[in-house]
Amino acid sequence: MLEPQKTLAAASMAMLLGACGEGELLTLGEQRAESQPVGEFVNVQRVDEVCVEGEDDENPTLTDDMREIYFNSDRDDGAEGSDIWYARRDSPDEPFDEPRPLGGWSDDGSDSSPAISGDGLTLWLAWTPETADDSDDSDDSDDSDDSDDDATTDVRSVTRDDTSDDDWSSPTLVQGLNTTDDERPRPLGQGGLVMPLSRRVATLDGDTIWRTLLARREGDFEFGEPVLQEQLAGADVSIVDGFLTQDGLTLVFKYEAPDDPGQLYWSTRTSLNAPFVGATPLPGVDVNTDEHDERDPWLSPDGTILYFASDREDDTMNIYRAEFVSP
Repeated sequence: MLEPQKTLAAASMAMLLGACGEGELLTLGEQRAESQPVGEFVNVQRVDEVCVEGEDDENPTLTDDMREIYFNSDRDDGAEGSDIWYARRDSPDEPFDEPRPLGGWSDDGSDSSPAISGDGLTLWLAWTPETADDSDDSDDSDDSDDSDDDATTDVRSVTRDDTSDDDWSSPTLVQGLNTTDDERPRPLGQGGLVMPLSRRVATLDGDTIWRTLLARREGDFEFGEPVLQEQLAGADVSIVDGFLTQDGLTLVFKYEAPDDPGQLYWSTRTSLNAPFVGATPLPGVDVNTDEHDERDPWLSPDGTILYFASDREDDTMNIYRAEFVSP
């Protein structure tokens, strides 16, 4: 197995560079038939204990010890004003306990898109006021245009003192991330310093797409100016649901070209000061499908366990788990 926290970076670089001869340049994102991956994601299985038949369950994020999972759910018996659910287990090798609804903070709107911190003490979420279009609360790839509505989805956060209880603080609007466009949070990477942020923007032809930005944390409730990752794909491609590894060198995300379903891609960089350039599908024959939507990647700190969402069964979003193995 590859070194912890360097698994994906090493594997991706080997995939991209392994076919090059001495002195030959291969651009990140360029694919060659003879390139051989040094590992792949296998054993894709639905996480049955947190899924409900016929209901959408998506946006999984976990604590670093993988003993808590937070996710979106459309099931009817949730807390008022929230689509966020969570489940616990005693160890990462065991099934999760019965999921429970979380929050109910937003009497004037709804909460979705949970992004739990590695230590489990901070939860970032997307808050949508009740006057905004509720139809896209739990769907990060919905391209509906709510430009005629002044209310947009913003990032809030809640905190707690201990992971053994559910006594969360009141939500606080996070400074530095929110604009008049829709923003949705993702878990912090690069040692807890940088958030990959999803932002929905209008294109020149009037459509809407998602962009991924990176914002450096500057305080408990404040981030620096988000930096657009504009070299990942063309201007008409949605890049959303970004997950940044703890070493900050690999970004995993949903890649959605026009008229195509979303698939899980990754990109690597050689240093923290370099941009992410180009995109390559995640290796593994069962991770991406041809006709269904894959989204919301989350990786364990050592890069060996992948959680994601897909509607491959009955066109209903469910949460899946896969393992990264090397030869």
